[in-house]
Amino acid sequence: NVADCLKAYGTAFQSSRGNLLLLSKNGPYQAATSAKFGISSGDISQPFDWICQRVDEVQSGQSTCDDSLLEIRRNIQEWEPFGSPVEECYSQRTDEHCQVLFSRTLCWIVTALNLLKSLLMLFVAFGGGVEKPILTIGDAVASFLEHNDESTTDMCLKGNEDFFVHNWFKEPIQFDLNPRRKSAAITSDTPQVIVSLLYFAYNSQHTTISLLTEWDRFGDNSRARGLRVSSAPRGAQRQTYFLQLPYRYSIPLICFSGSLHWLISQSLFLVNLEIYTPSNGNVSSLTACGWSPLGILCVLAVGILMIGFLVISARRRLRFGGIPVTGSCSAAISAACHPNKNEGAMWEKALQWGAVELSPLEGAPGHCSFSSHAVELPVHGQWYA
Repeated sequence: NVADCLKAYGTAFQSSRGNLLLLSKNGPYQAATSAKFGISSGDISQPFDWICQRVDEVQSGQSTCDDSLLEIRRNIQEWEPFGSPVEECYSQRTDEHCQVLFSRTLCWIVTALNLLKSLLMLFVAFGGGVEKPILTIGDAVASFLEHNDESTTDMCLKGNEDFFVHNWFKEPIQFDLNPRRKSAAITSDTPQVIVSLLYFAYNSQHTTISLLTEWDRFGDNSRARGLRVSSAPRGAQRQTYFLQLPYRYSIPLICFSGSLHWLISQSLFLVNLEIYTPSNGNVSSLTACGWSPLGILCVLAVGILMIGFLVISARRRLRFGGIPVTGSCSAAISAACHPNKNEGAMWEKALQWGAVELSPLEGAPGHCSFSSHAVELPVHGQWYA
C-alpha cells in the first residue's frame, strides 16, 4: 500500500528496492518519465525529494523533505507527489550488495604489533627472574624497609612537594595537620583528561587517587595493615588488585571507556556508497565520513559523566590525613621508611605509620616511621626528624 511505499522509499540510503511504479486514477500526466522524477543520471543529491514535490515549504527551501515526511505520513490520503493522488505502489525488490573491505597490509601490521605486544607482556610477567618488581606503593615500602636509603634519614615528615623543590636538607619539621594534607587534589593531568578523555590519562588519575587513599590508611594508628605487593605475598602482605585499581574504580572505568569507544565508532564512521542503475549496474561510488547527531550527544553525555566521576572521586577527603602526602615520589616514600630499631622482616608484617620515638629532652625532635609495633599519632606542634 501507499503507506508501506513511503516507509520503504523515505530513507537516505536505499539498499533493498529499485524501480517504483505509482498508479493514479486521474491527474495531469507528462510524457517524459525522467522529467517527472527529475532523474537524468544515477546521482541524486536528495534521494527521496520527489516525495515532497508538492510541499511548498520544501520547494521554497524553508525546510527539507526529511522534516515533512512525518506530516505526509499522517495525511497519506492527501499525498500528491506529481499533482495526482496515488492509489497504489508497485516496487521492485533488489538484491542487497554486501562486501568485506579488507586491507591485507594493514592487517599484517596490526597482527605483528599485537604479537610483539603479547611477547613483551609475557616477558614482563614471567621474565623478571628472582628480582622483585616495584609496581605498587606496597612494593616500594617493602623495598625501603628492607634496604634503608640513607639519603632520606631524618626527613620523616617530608612529602612529595618538599622533594620536588629540591629540599633535601636534614632538619626537624614541626608537625602540622593542616587541611592540605587532608584532601586529595586533582593533579596536573586533569586538563589532559578534560580535553582528550584518553583512557590512560583517566586511569592515571584514578591510580593516583587510589595510591593516596591506600597510603593515607597507614596513618590510622588504630589498625595495622599488610602491604599490598605485586609479588607472592608473605606473612601479612596482601595481593595487589587484579586490575591494579580497586573494583569501585576499575569496573566503572572499564564500562565507561568501553562505552565511549563504541559510541565514538557510532558517531563518526566511514561510509561507502555505491550507486546502481535501474538494471542493477554499478555506475559510481562515493566514500565519505558519516556522523550521527544522536551518537555525538551520547558521547558528550558519557564524557561528562566520566569527568564528573573523576572530579567527585578527586574531591573526596582523605580519611586520616596524618601521614605526609607522598604521591608516587620514591624519595618521600623512602623518608617514611626509617624505623628506629630492628624489627626483623617487618615488611612482611602488618604495619602502621606514626610517632615511634619521643625524645626525653624538652624541645628535641621525635621520629616517625612505619612500624610493626604500636605507634602514636604525631602531636600537633611537635618537631620530628
